[in-house]
Amino acid sequence: MSYLSVIAAKVPQPVQIYIDNSYFNDHHPCITKAQTHTPGCKEALTELTFYGGWFQSAHGFLAFYMSPVMGRLSDAYGRKRVWIWCGVLDLIPAAIMFLAQTPVLENGPWWWLRQIFGVMSFSGGVGGAYIGDLLPKEWRAIAFALGTAVWKSGEILAPLIDLLHFKSGMYYDPYLISMTLKAISLFLAIFVMKETLQEKNRTPISWDIANPFKNLEILWRGPENITGYRSTTLFRRLAFCLFVQICCNDVRRLA
Repeated sequence: MSYLSVIAAKVPQPVQIYIDNSYFNDHHPCITKAQTHTPGCKEALTELTFYGGWFQSAHGFLAFYMSPVMGRLSDAYGRKRVWIWCGVLDLIPAAIMFLAQTPVLENGPWWWLRQIFGVMSFSGGVGGAYIGDLLPKEWRAIAFALGTAVWKSGEILAPLIDLLHFKSGMYYDPYLISMTLKAISLFLAIFVMKETLQEKNRTPISWDIANPFKNLEILWRGPENITGYRSTTLFRRLAFCLFVQICCNDVRRLA
């Protein structure tokens, strides 16, 4: 299911920039390199970069904050129920982008709707908890490594699928594929996915554990079994470097 979602998210990316900038340029996509320097396309690309950068930063922040929260919600209400809700939130942006290439939503605020629902895509915490339920502790590291490899293979396969449609001029085809794959993933989650956390093993929500900012204190003070001035200073420097790197990445997106 997660693999289908990865392919579905990556399939439209080669043509995404053309569709997005057409929203800010009266439905005329800036396709060629020469067009990017024309007055209409230049302004459209500037607006797209500015607003898109803010939404990307918001998505990164929410993914960072909400992933452990969703994991804790799955501890309280079950993996399947939370995963299904994540699947619904993941399907909505794909459906919006498909409808945006049809008369149904062609003249509507489809770009803003997709961005708003797109920042709510955060199922990583639930997926990690689900894998943790299925495997013993000694196999979890291998499972996460294999899962990352499969995830990356989906990022390779998706653009190859999109190449079959890129030169056809039918830009809605990738969005139809994306919406279909995400719908199949949601269908499997509803009717095939098994609940791995029984009600007797569920725990109430502990917001202290789910709060990622509170858990980041370890980067500032270091692990409890490591003491001393030098070790504390080392971890504080690492925390500062991590903070600077995150800020630089966000600034680069907005630049």
